[in-house]
Amino acid sequence: MALAVAVTLTSTLLAFIMTPLWCRALAGRYVPVDALGLCLSTLQVVVAPVLIGVLCNWRFRAKWRGWRASGPRCRRASTRCGCAPHPVLFAHIETIEAVENARAIAAVEAVDVLFVGPADLRFDLEARPSRGTRDYDACLQEVAAAASAAGRQSGILVRDTGELGKLRSLGYTMLAIDSDLGILRAGYQRMIASDSQTL
Repeated sequence: MALAVAVTLTSTLLAFIMTPLWCRALAGRYVPVDALGLCLSTLQVVVAPVLIGVLCNWRFRAKWRGWRASGPRCRRASTRCGCAPHPVLFAHIETIEAVENARAIAAVEAVDVLFVGPADLRFDLEARPSRGTRDYDACLQEVAAAASAAGRQSGILVRDTGELGKLRSLGYTMLAIDSDLGILRAGYQRMIASDSQTL
């Protein structure tokens, strides 16, 4: 767990440097990339909120706990009065630990959907067979049951549309067809097609 937090924090803090560099290296041949502008906007949108949260949690720990506890109440009140649209919070279930804690995750008031990342969950089950106490199908059943018991929705990324009936029968209501890689692949294919037409 500590390693995952350290890696995530490091990648977040390096995002303002790496994002402009990667964009310039990968997309710079096709479109002009304002690396400095991208660096500044990444600092504002990604790095600054994380640093502010870390500093507030460190410096004002006792007061910060009270502010965090009022978050769900503010969310409910602003949604009821129509002041703000109801945001939908997806909790991603992609590891054995997430499946084991699905009921606790679904019980969190702010969570609206338990959403399974099937490729990551399968990988985790295969990578740590001694850790897994259930197979993939049993994990899907557990997540759907946890969501239903807490009055939440359950969702999943689906590559094979033949699985839709089975997933619906388990209680999955939010079904996204294909995967993140499929969306990226389609985008790259469109970009390549437009480039080949301009050549």
